[in-house]
Amino acid sequence: MRLLLLILFSSLFLKASRIDSLVQEFYLPQDELNALFQKNDSIHQLLEFKDDSLAITLKLIQLQVINNNRNKRNIKGLSLNLLASRMANKITLEAAKQNYLSHWNLKGEKPYHRWGRLGQAYHIEENTYSYQESKTLKNDYRQALKMMAEGHRNFISEKAPYDGHKQTILREHHTSVGIGFNFYKNQFRYNEEFIDNHFQTIEYTQKRKEVNVKFQTKPGQYVHFAVISSEKINTKSVKWLNRSGSYLDQGKDIVDRIPFFNMKETNDYYEFSSSKLDSGKVYYIQIYIGDNAPKKDRLSSKNVFPASGIVIFK
Repeated sequence: MRLLLLILFSSLFLKASRIDSLVQEFYLPQDELNALFQKNDSIHQLLEFKDDSLAITLKLIQLQVINNNRNKRNIKGLSLNLLASRMANKITLEAAKQNYLSHWNLKGEKPYHRWGRLGQAYHIEENTYSYQESKTLKNDYRQALKMMAEGHRNFISEKAPYDGHKQTILREHHTSVGIGFNFYKNQFRYNEEFIDNHFQTIEYTQKRKEVNVKFQTKPGQYVHFAVISSEKINTKSVKWLNRSGSYLDQGKDIVDRIPFFNMKETNDYYEFSSSKLDSGKVYYIQIYIGDNAPKKDRLSSKNVFPASGIVIFK
């Protein structure tokens, strides 16, 4: 028993020592790090994929890399989203173990499906990176930093017109990012999950074929329209996943479109309903907002972005 306690104490001391060293080396704000440690303990979803203090420290360093690439282009930096990081941990572990690279998982779920299952209503976009060697990869914190930086470098170095990952990183409307990574034998996977939180409040209720959505935007944002799409989720093979490529941020079929002038507006709150939800499908509700007021006779997707990602599983 005494030996086990000694080993545990030594392990904790070594981890704390590494964190202190990283804080000094990368000039990490200790207050921000401590706040993340506290917040991490308050999140009770995906506990099996919870980051320890060292992993959060590594991700705060990687956040600096992401924000440096945004800041040098005069784009506001992001905060670290801990729940999205757990979601990223989960998918990167599955992908590394099963040796695939895809935005879908084995269940056939896209990023917004996985985010929606966590009860989240904000929009999400994903970058995913894969690396492998013929021999087992060294799994330690220095190697993790190196591999995450390399993954992000691959994204940000893309050239148009094949620069989808780069564009995802540099979208101005992102507010936070989840970071996930995993080693498994000779495989390494790294994900960035970009979140768009532009609502003061957003809630929805669903009964039978009808859904009702009520929300309040943050100051300076204008609602343009909402789109409801649907699709069916089917399990995927590893072979299919490795051929999958980019994903459509929308369901296969458009079910309903609701322009802003068909929404009820009361004291800065918006509300709309749709009664076109059938059973056996998954529905995805995207509310498009922008910095400029919409025109009733000229609605378009130009200069607007989807701020919500409500997913309803029927």
